[in-house]
Amino acid sequence: MNEWIEQWVLTTGPRAVSYAISLIRNRSVAEDLVQDALCALLRHRDRYDLERDGTKLLFTAVTNKCRNWVTRRRPVVSLDADTGGQGPWELEDRRGDCDPLESLAATELGELVERALEALPLPQREVFHLSATGWEIPDIARSVGLKRNHVRVLLHRARRAVARALEPYLDEVKE
Repeated sequence: MNEWIEQWVLTTGPRAVSYAISLIRNRSVAEDLVQDALCALLRHRDRYDLERDGTKLLFTAVTNKCRNWVTRRRPVVSLDADTGGQGPWELEDRRGDCDPLESLAATELGELVERALEALPLPQREVFHLSATGWEIPDIARSVGLKRNHVRVLLHRARRAVARALEPYLDEVKE
């Protein structure tokens, strides 16, 4: 494999997996979907300019695969009360670094943020996550296949919904 492609996969792959996890909340499925997207891109690399457009193409493919997975999946009921996994937005356990009250507050805030993001519709969650990782509106629009204005509206609604969900917590902190 071309050395540049290998380096590109190693640097872009983890970001794509993180993005997929934020959309579907299942690490193993997210990894599979990203692998499928990468394989498809690499299989057809002669059609694309991966150096210029590879990351955008990968995130577009991951977005589409996640959408397909969400619309096609059947609900699964777990018999285990505790899944043992951590959500991507849960804060690390830093009990040794701060006092117990600060640790508890950080954990509660992390859980609140995660619930707020899970409550967002998938298109809003997509644009919110891409924006939070530094993507510009035109790039997000191309990646998710929407017009720029629609991306701006989705991003505004997502930010407003997250702010509304965090408002009670932040009001308590102010007092």
